[in-house]
Amino acid sequence: MKKHRESRRPDSGTITIISIFMLTTLMAMAGLAVDLGFLYTRSRMMYAVADSAVAIGMKDLVGGASSSISTDINNIAGQYGGAYSISSSSTGNQVQVTVTHAYPLFFAKMLGFPSKTLTVVAIGKKNPAGPALLALGSGCGGEGISFNGSGGMTVNGDVESMGKMTFFTGTPGGVNINGNAQAQCAPTKNAWDTVSGSFGTGGPFSDPYSPYVVPTPCDFGSTSSAYSIPGSGYPWDTTTTPPTLAPGIYCSNGNLNLSGPGTGFIANQVTLISIGGAITMGATDASSITPNPRSPNGIVAYSTAAGSSAIFVGGPSGQPMTIGGPLYAPLGEVSVQSNGPMTTGPLVGNSLFVGDYASWTIGTGGPGGGSAWQMLQ
Repeated sequence: MKKHRESRRPDSGTITIISIFMLTTLMAMAGLAVDLGFLYTRSRMMYAVADSAVAIGMKDLVGGASSSISTDINNIAGQYGGAYSISSSSTGNQVQVTVTHAYPLFFAKMLGFPSKTLTVVAIGKKNPAGPALLALGSGCGGEGISFNGSGGMTVNGDVESMGKMTFFTGTPGGVNINGNAQAQCAPTKNAWDTVSGSFGTGGPFSDPYSPYVVPTPCDFGSTSSAYSIPGSGYPWDTTTTPPTLAPGIYCSNGNLNLSGPGTGFIANQVTLISIGGAITMGATDASSITPNPRSPNGIVAYSTAAGSSAIFVGGPSGQPMTIGGPLYAPLGEVSVQSNGPMTTGPLVGNSLFVGDYASWTIGTGGPGGGSAWQMLQ
């Protein structure tokens, strides 16, 4: 009896071939994902190295030690045992660092790609120097900048006013402006005033700190309720001389006063913020304040109060007062008066009153002092 042979289907084995192909593809994709993930993590490490090198270089640049930039960055390369190739270049306001390294691949080498060279670039650039003094209020009547006193003042930066600029400084002190002094209303001074600098009319001028974003959360107080810094006890540390105020952001929706427990004070990493109220700083002995790192543009005091003395600083007689950042009152007056040596950052307000009766320096620290910089990439 003759047996009939079953005929083979024409698509027999196709599923097996497709499965093998798909499995090979999936393995290749998985291998590629592993290699790409590996390269991504290594690139992030290289960016961290590049950022660190830029930070070192920018510290030299803003500190006036440009000749040390290349050496200090090369030292960074040495700290990693030569694992990275690091090169740098710099200009008068910028530092660029390039980091290069070749990494072996795992799965891509089977496709003829044994390694991949990665290159990352980081750039740091100095912020444009803002004015040392800026009055935002317009009009030649009551708004602008008023210089008073005869203690002797040095202004490191430009002086700009949307309104007037007047001098009542007399002798033997006077005002030495290391920059351009411009006002929309022609600056005026008396014949006996000792004033040096480049003067002219100009404007309008832009507000370098607008908008100011209040850092959150406030460490002490709140922008929605009244708060007063105590005259004694916490947050003061009276074991130091002078007493030390705890670091932080101090906020109030009313007046805010910083005077210390009856003497001078040290307020490192402290920023004062008042929403609608005035800020007052005064002491009877040597005092200093530096901005909290969370405060935008390194601002030491910010007030939204309108009218006179939105921010008022009265320094101790014969004793130094140091303010390590800008004072900012866009709607009101910034009034700084002292019978002692004063060093302060930029002053920006609707109007400014500067009464120096001792040796002063204005415009140090912050964007107005030209020491701030930012990472571009």
